Amino acid sequence: MVDTLMALEFAKNIHDMMVNRMYELNKNSLPANNLGHCITHQKNKETIDLFTMDVSTDQTAAIQEAYWTMQSALSEDDGIDYTDPKELELLITALIDLDAMDGKQSVSLLAECASSPNVRTRQALVNALAKAPSTWALGNAGMGALQRLAEDSSPAISAEASRAIYELNKQWEIEEGYTKGKKSSRESDSE
Repeated sequence: MVDTLMALEFAKNIHDMMVNRMYELNKNSLPANNLGHCITHQKNKETIDLFTMDVSTDQTAAIQEAYWTMQSALSEDDGIDYTDPKELELLITALIDLDAMDGKQSVSLLAECASSPNVRTRQALVNALAKAPSTWALGNAGMGALQRLAEDSSPAISAEASRAIYELNKQWEIEEGYTKGKKSSRESDSE
């Protein structure tokens, strides 16, 4: 499972590097289908040349297709044991890291786990969602799952989900500059 997630992240990183390289060069008015630059990957202080030839839109599309295929395979029932809390937490964390929370398979996974009769599954889901760096990372599907878990029959799950929602909303308000003090000072200034 960990190897599959690492391979998925690796494919996404390669795709992102290729797209960024094409965008940068396209911005500098070079033809996008003949870039002439090499995509490299650095790991353990060693640099590996991934594409020493020209990077084309066809190659980028092929990498993207491989990523989508891998992501889809990860979400299928026969590939993941949703009742294993550690595996579920790892999967949700990877989906958050890969900005894939609102994908079709991710939405199904979140809905299924949030309404699971297994308390350990729901607890693992709330644990993973509570670690999200922001509401944007969770997307609509993640926030919806947290809201369902905030109404859970288990007091521990409900409390943790409610706390996670509160913390994420508080963080969002701070990032956006909408703290209570600023709101009240704005209101008094307008009077």
